[in-house]
Amino acid sequence: MQNDAFDLYLGQCVRCALQSAPLPAWPGALALDADEAASRISFHGLALLLVETMHDFRDWPAELVTATKEEARLQRFWEMDHARAISGLLEALQAAGLPALVLKGTALAYSLYPDPAIRRRGDSDILIEKSRRPDVREVFTACGFQPGEELRPFQECWRRNTQFGFDHVVDLHWRISASPVIAAALDASRPADRAIDLPRLSAHARATGYIDNLILTCINRASHRAFGYMVGNDKLYESDRLIWAVDIDRLAAAFAADDWETLVRCAAIGGCSDIVLSGLAFAEAALGTPIPDRVKPALGEAGGEGHVARYLGTDSTRRRLTLDLAATSSLRDKVRVMRSTLLPGPEILRERFPEARDWPIAALQARRLLGGLGDLVRGRI
Repeated sequence: MQNDAFDLYLGQCVRCALQSAPLPAWPGALALDADEAASRISFHGLALLLVETMHDFRDWPAELVTATKEEARLQRFWEMDHARAISGLLEALQAAGLPALVLKGTALAYSLYPDPAIRRRGDSDILIEKSRRPDVREVFTACGFQPGEELRPFQECWRRNTQFGFDHVVDLHWRISASPVIAAALDASRPADRAIDLPRLSAHARATGYIDNLILTCINRASHRAFGYMVGNDKLYESDRLIWAVDIDRLAAAFAADDWETLVRCAAIGGCSDIVLSGLAFAEAALGTPIPDRVKPALGEAGGEGHVARYLGTDSTRRRLTLDLAATSSLRDKVRVMRSTLLPGPEILRERFPEARDWPIAALQARRLLGGLGDLVRGRI
């Protein structure tokens, strides 16, 4: 309950900061220590946004102000180093004649935020053509990136350590999502047709456009409610991160009048109207994001729970696997989906059991199998 009350207060702070309004007083009645409060600010991805917009922290506890400013400082340094790594990579891909599309947080940071560093994230996502994977891997290697130990369906993880001590991660996609069901939903409306330039990142950078990034943000929000979100070594099953509300707020503000009709149409094509409606309602409640009157009824007319929400909402691993296999065309890709689900790699296991991330991989696999047997007995598989 303390977290809920503090989250509500943070939402009020962000709303006031975005509207240049007077900031609310510190909620002195909350019995929340500085470490707990700093953890919530970190979860919501707000440190630099608060530091850049609030300036005067009024009666905030001194320890919390210090922790928030330190996180903001590191966030800015990370962005400077990350931008160098990613822009160099994109330039190298362009020089090699390899088309690439920037997705998610980095696309949002460099298309919507006056200072990209404010949009906190832990990695960048890049979408390429499947047939060009060998050539792309050569470019990644030449740019100092090393492949990770995970091979998820339709994506790979690449890492580069820099002289400043940062570990920069790129999720390399050849479909827009690692889930076949979600990838099919997003691909159905041809997001590449609405790609935009990202000149602040690189002269040749291209990214998913505002409409598709709003849909992707809303699906990402729902996915983290289902699969969890890593904050440090903790895995949290929460979907209402305030930085996602800020994303949606900025995307909505950037929409032209006819973009709303396109959004409704694309969400219906992808079977995710309900998820988009939920995301818009979240931003509206948290930040007062203006949504045209016609949009929410139009999204609601799609009718109840869409197939993406059904996929994310099931507790059954077998059901989710069945849906993913049905959304996968080639035998090779079906094998990849099966392998990733039944024999997940080390990083996936560590994410699933963060409190036991130092265990041997064999022990984590055994724990997962025992948990699976328990789920089978309870009818969840």
